[in-house]
Amino acid sequence: FPVTIIVLEVGAGTGVFTRAIVEKLDQQDPKNQNSSYVFDVVEINDAFADALKKEFAGKSNVKIHQADITKWKPTEQYDIIISALPFNIFDIKAVEAILESYKEWVVPGGRISYIELAGIMSVGKLFMTKKAKSDFKKKYTLVKAFKDAHLQETKTVYLNVPPVHVHHLKF
Repeated sequence: FPVTIIVLEVGAGTGVFTRAIVEKLDQQDPKNQNSSYVFDVVEINDAFADALKKEFAGKSNVKIHQADITKWKPTEQYDIIISALPFNIFDIKAVEAILESYKEWVVPGGRISYIELAGIMSVGKLFMTKKAKSDFKKKYTLVKAFKDAHLQETKTVYLNVPPVHVHHLKF
């Protein structure tokens, strides 16, 4: 039976994760000739999106979309969603909308992985006004509830500067 893995990356930036994801997808089980993938990459920054389009121009199964994720409407559901969005820069309504979209866009049994700066609550609060701290705490609480409801595992990458937590969720 043909198997197509459908993957979404949100917030690709310069493509550090994009390259690694494509490499992994290209290394799928060579014994399964019916295996393929579709990889949608969404990046809001024009320059980053243009650079990614040029880099992956020869890969018909990699589609780069220059778009705002809060306004983007995919045409299919995803087996895997990878998000490098810094949720702390969005307002609470945008965070709610993004998390709800992720839940709608992932297939039953699908996975969502997202990155969170380690120690963000402690460090972030040092430089915020009282209102900003309150808003930040609300967003953090919302994202934490989303994570806790679906968490499969968390891995911390200490070699990243600053270190990050990678949360893997299953739906």
